[in-house]
Amino acid sequence: MSTASRTPIRIKSTWFRPGRPRTPEELAAALAFITWRVAQNMLKSMRRADFDIDPGPQYFDFLAEAVAFAIQVAWRLVHPRYDDPGRVAFMTTLANRTGEELAENRSRLLGEEEPRAIKARFIALLNGRSAEYADFG
Repeated sequence: MSTASRTPIRIKSTWFRPGRPRTPEELAAALAFITWRVAQNMLKSMRRADFDIDPGPQYFDFLAEAVAFAIQVAWRLVHPRYDDPGRVAFMTTLANRTGEELAENRSRLLGEEEPRAIKARFIALLNGRSAEYADFG
């Protein structure tokens, strides 16, 4: 695949008011949006590469896995920046925000369940993947 056929992902990378430290929650909230966009871009790339990911449950299952992976990467990058309470605040906000986005979209587009149940399933997936990825650096 040539570079010309890829659409770059546009992400805002500066704060509205620069110069002040950001709380773990603020950083996680911004990163949740970016994580969701990156996962969507991963899905588009996979479909362009002719992977059979049809719209429907499979589509959102892929997104959930991609988001869970991106959160693990973010966790490793942010871990040295915060103490234990900061890490908990960061991960809680990041997991909840991305889970809410996934649940809102899946519920609205597929209409199969309430967002709360979808989010709970995503959090369970994320916790399971966190345990599995814990062995990796």
